[in-house]
Amino acid sequence: MRRHRNSGAGFVFGEYERDLPRVPLTPLETDFRIRRALELMETGLGSRLTAVQIAHEVGLSRSHFHRLFKTATQRSFRQRLLEMRLQRACELLADLRLSVKEVGYQVGFATAPAFCRAFTKGLGESPSRWRRQHVGIRNSTNG
Repeated sequence: MRRHRNSGAGFVFGEYERDLPRVPLTPLETDFRIRRALELMETGLGSRLTAVQIAHEVGLSRSHFHRLFKTATQRSFRQRLLEMRLQRACELLADLRLSVKEVGYQVGFATAPAFCRAFTKGLGESPSRWRRQHVGIRNSTNG
């Protein structure tokens, strides 16, 4: 896509839409929509969430939601969702009754290898190793 040479700020083509001036939302509108999006993400961690679904739920277009979310959280939707999933995974790994595979499914990963890759990339160690190091410490101090 190319910008027309004489287009100025009022005419846009394709990917250049982002050059248009934006009417900012009030802080109250931003806070409400982002808080609601984060709540929806938190409650839906085990499902296959998409930015389109969340944007629809908070009454924004996909592109406007992405811009607003990144501005408010300093993270993209996918980055924040992954962070939330990994944080919840750490909480679940403390429950020794759950296998690593079950934890991965509960936080929205389709396969155990996908969960292990994301966990290792995000936290620097495998879920099993993280569990041994962190849960083992808690257990040894309790008894």
